Amino acid sequence: MVVLAANLPVSACTGLMVKAQDGSIVRARTMEFGSTLKSDIIIVPRGYHFAAAEGAAEGLAWNAKYAFVATNPLGMPAAVDGVNEKGLSGGIFYFPEYASFPKPSPDRKTLGPWDAVTYALSMATTAEEAAQAVIKAGVSSFVVKEWGITPPTHYVFTDASGKSVVLEFTASGPTVYQSPLGVITNSPSYNWHMTNLANYVGLTDMAPAPEQFGQVMVSAFGQGAGMRGLPGDFTPPSRFVRAVAFSATALPSPTAQDAVLTAFHLLNNFDIPKGSTRSLANGKPTSEYTEWTSAADVTNRRFYVRTFQDSSIRMVDLMRCNLEASDIVTIKLDQVEKINDLTPAGRERLLTGER
Repeated sequence: MVVLAANLPVSACTGLMVKAQDGSIVRARTMEFGSTLKSDIIIVPRGYHFAAAEGAAEGLAWNAKYAFVATNPLGMPAAVDGVNEKGLSGGIFYFPEYASFPKPSPDRKTLGPWDAVTYALSMATTAEEAAQAVIKAGVSSFVVKEWGITPPTHYVFTDASGKSVVLEFTASGPTVYQSPLGVITNSPSYNWHMTNLANYVGLTDMAPAPEQFGQVMVSAFGQGAGMRGLPGDFTPPSRFVRAVAFSATALPSPTAQDAVLTAFHLLNNFDIPKGSTRSLANGKPTSEYTEWTSAADVTNRRFYVRTFQDSSIRMVDLMRCNLEASDIVTIKLDQVEKINDLTPAGRERLLTGER
């Protein structure tokens, strides 16, 4: 088994789930990868032929059973995060220091770590089926040519029933964790994060009542005092706790669209501006930031994205696409946000005294 350490900036992605009152399920996440992911949206039709590990001889080849829409990395026909026509969604999350995959072998054709969600979305219908399909196919320590590393990753899968699981490959082998809260970040392992929640059982969305200390009555300074002690830094453990706290206390969303907007608002709390987190990659200083944020409405098979350059939300309705197309359709995500000028007509002339 090979334990992997990347030379890229450590990713700080955060994922969560929102359930609407009408039964709709939305899984959403941020993507931070030091501006090296270069994502677009791809719509992959049924029957598309995939060759794992950038076509390596030891890579698995297969034809897609199901169509899906997703963000991709580096222009590849591969899914970083997306949803398929059966309502299965999946996402890749960074898992440094813990991810472990066997070396590629000519005796068995397998997936690269970045192929796992692609394989699941194109071949599975439920979260459990997705995890087991990836385990059965196998994941090996193939190197992404442009990065020169094997990305250390783990995965989350959520389906239209609201079932969510996390899949991790470590030195002890693959493990599937039930994820009833639908929250995921990065290292350490998923079960560690769930255990760590015990340190925050006192958090509450309610303002605490005044307390008597001897002859003195003391009141909280203001709203939000119930969440005092909530960790606010960008480390994976802190983000996991915040994601649980915010998603668990969010007011109910009546519809799927409301749940999508709620998810984006919740993830505003995890936006990383340029300069807030810095590290060295191959001896060069880098600044990680939130490249894009996405939401997958698994009930209605719709995929939503906004980017650092354009915070307007864009949507692809998979079920209105041609699922029998002959090739992948790519939608570029390099738009720059336009600022609407709402100045009333004639206002400038009025202020300057012009007629």
